[in-house]
Amino acid sequence: MVVGSAQLVVAVDVGGTFTDLIFWEGTGLKTVKVPTTPAAVEEGILRALELAGVSDCHLLHATTVATNAILTGNYPRVALLTTKGFRDVLEIGRQNRPEMYNLWFKKPPVLVPRERRVGIRERMSNTGEELAPLDELAVRQAAEALAGEVEGFAISFLNSHVNPAHELRAREIVAGLLPQQPLTLSSEVDRQGKEYERTSTAVINAILKPVMARYLAKLGKKISKVDVMQSNGGFITSAAAQSMPAAFIESGPAAGAIAVKSLCDKLGIPRAIGFDMGGTTAKASTVIDGKLSITNEYEVGGRASMGRMIRGSGYPVRFAFVDLAEVSSGGGTIIWRDRGGALRVGPRSAEAVPGPACYGKGGKEPTLTDANLVLNRLPTQLAGGLKLVRALALETLESLATGNKREAGSAKGGLPGAVEVALDAVSLATEEMARAIRIVTVERGLDPTEFTIVAYGGAGPLHVAGIMDSLGISKSIIPSYPGLFSALGLLLADYRHDFVLSSTPGKEHELFAELVSRGLDTIKKEGDFEDITVTKLADIRYKGQSFELTVPYVDADSVKAEFRRLYLEKYGYTIESNPVEIVNLRLSVTASRRTGDILDVEKTGALSASLEAQKPHPIEVRRVWFESGELSAPIFERKDLHAGVLLDGPLVVQSFDATVLVPPNFTLSVDRMLNLVLTH
Repeated sequence: MVVGSAQLVVAVDVGGTFTDLIFWEGTGLKTVKVPTTPAAVEEGILRALELAGVSDCHLLHATTVATNAILTGNYPRVALLTTKGFRDVLEIGRQNRPEMYNLWFKKPPVLVPRERRVGIRERMSNTGEELAPLDELAVRQAAEALAGEVEGFAISFLNSHVNPAHELRAREIVAGLLPQQPLTLSSEVDRQGKEYERTSTAVINAILKPVMARYLAKLGKKISKVDVMQSNGGFITSAAAQSMPAAFIESGPAAGAIAVKSLCDKLGIPRAIGFDMGGTTAKASTVIDGKLSITNEYEVGGRASMGRMIRGSGYPVRFAFVDLAEVSSGGGTIIWRDRGGALRVGPRSAEAVPGPACYGKGGKEPTLTDANLVLNRLPTQLAGGLKLVRALALETLESLATGNKREAGSAKGGLPGAVEVALDAVSLATEEMARAIRIVTVERGLDPTEFTIVAYGGAGPLHVAGIMDSLGISKSIIPSYPGLFSALGLLLADYRHDFVLSSTPGKEHELFAELVSRGLDTIKKEGDFEDITVTKLADIRYKGQSFELTVPYVDADSVKAEFRRLYLEKYGYTIESNPVEIVNLRLSVTASRRTGDILDVEKTGALSASLEAQKPHPIEVRRVWFESGELSAPIFERKDLHAGVLLDGPLVVQSFDATVLVPPNFTLSVDRMLNLVLTH
């Protein structure tokens, strides 16, 4: 049966391994999970829609297209027009050394080589006064010379965040000569100081414009309406997405974080850690007192160490991002040995193609999925009918076992080689993921034991118990559809736009009025919304400092007092002798589109049915390896667990999208919303 309709709202999240689809049909949610098609992402989406019986829809989409273009180097050639004398700002950067003692360290390649960077004579002062007029002839000559070599232009002039007049005029000139060329002005994507970061953001946006335009055009041929999730956790329309593609670097993870926040709001959980472990990476976010942690800068293509982004290793992008710590521990993360024989996990991944060895699609290296299969923690078939071959997993893990037996008499001495390697690999991955959670809690002065973990992603529920052990956390929640939870977050998210202006002392009121007018005009173009929220923020610092704190804004005096309070709370001291200055003004405009609460899906029927239901029976009993040894564990289907069920580990709960591991000394219960609650 085809349920296609332009009014049908369908959410699709494209991950590194699986493409997840979810939508409301009649009285419940319908889901589809298919392998991602990295070479042509839209094919996986269209395949999922076909399996769901959907011919057309309103698509809510989280995409990795922008990120992949930068990571793979498969992006179009663009040119940069900048102020004469600042042609090399992209290469100079901030002189951060990601590896302080590595004499052979190489910076990431510059996205625009020197021959496509042109210095134009012009100059604005830091207060916006014209010091030298724009050399319009030079702009024309540069556009004509580069016209046949590039697919877009970025224009970033010094101090254009204060006065963009020269950038606007340069755009008129280039557009008049090359009307089909995509153009990006730094003053339109990043109205704040620091020319390197602003120029980098403009260049990233210029590079991604043709990429996003082509991708969304392919989807647009089959789907009548597409809205895209931004890194800030809010949607914008397809048309807006094509003009501001740099806002989608962390599109998928943001959707998952929104789902965590919505669940916490529903359950009244004040502090939660979102733990998202998929096929390629594991990510941690926090919800504190109903608010997601947001940051205003990110480095796309940068490297991470111990879960932290290494500053200076990637390309700065200044947009609002959901604040995440990320490690390379996913189901497809490769297990290997270094030259000294030590076992390692990551950072390389088998990804969707060829995938883990047990997929039988050509993968030759063992992964965490292979390890869990060898430990009998996984079923023999995953979503989409993907069959797992245990013999292939055993073979690859055995190849790492030679010469690595534990000493006789140890707690796990005498284990089969593949099992020993699998247990060690899972333990290493668990510590790596726990480290990511420590980054978003302990390193910010927060006690992780005061948090509840919301575990999701295809592999999150399988590993969360080990993380609870490592961090001393007593409770975690595995929501309904954990393997599609990020896609579910798309159905829960709002439309959102973020704006920023460099502040001028004494003119905060007028500047905020400009931002509010701009924000409301923008959001109203995207739909007839009744519920619109405007949030004002300010970046503030002590004069002379190079970093700021972002503080809710009421007026200039009260916001400075709040800054001093937050500074004391964060750093343990204040600098009373130093004056406080407002650096940037920020505005977030959100519009709600929801008409119901899908988190209550199927709740009433499940609760009433549970009154007559008997204690669930396992579908089988299987020998499963835990840290304490090989134990008999009952295997349950999640659909058989009704509200009020209470079970003691060891046990395993299976569903089409995720597997939940409950070790000994853990208890599993089912709450009124059919969430699984794991307690230590």
